[in-house]
Amino acid sequence: MSFKIKGRYTFTTLAPHVLGAEYRNVTVESIMSYNDAVKKRDVTTLHSILLDTIPNLPQSPDLCQYLSLVTESGESLVIAVEYIDAESIQVVSGINIKIELRNSSLEDLNTIRLALNELGVPDMVISTFD
Repeated sequence: MSFKIKGRYTFTTLAPHVLGAEYRNVTVESIMSYNDAVKKRDVTTLHSILLDTIPNLPQSPDLCQYLSLVTESGESLVIAVEYIDAESIQVVSGINIKIELRNSSLEDLNTIRLALNELGVPDMVISTFD
């Protein structure tokens, strides 16, 4: 499976004791080569640690493809695609929802906005129309 920039994914790693077991709803910020990844994380040392853990891992970290990810909490992470269990990768897809409420008041608008915020609804746009 190939990752796409701005795509959202859930996956497990092949070295949970080092990398963490599962990443949920992470967004791909960029796809990088070793030269770019090493500027963001010590991938050389990490790779040497994982060589004995992950079967068929390339011997050199510069043979891997790296992802710059952002977690739901906003944390940045750099991880090689080769460290991910390919069979566990799930694309997280979202849909846009449009709701029209007729004959509502500004008070209703504020109540709805507060309720959606409390529910943790991200990236919402609320507007009025005639």
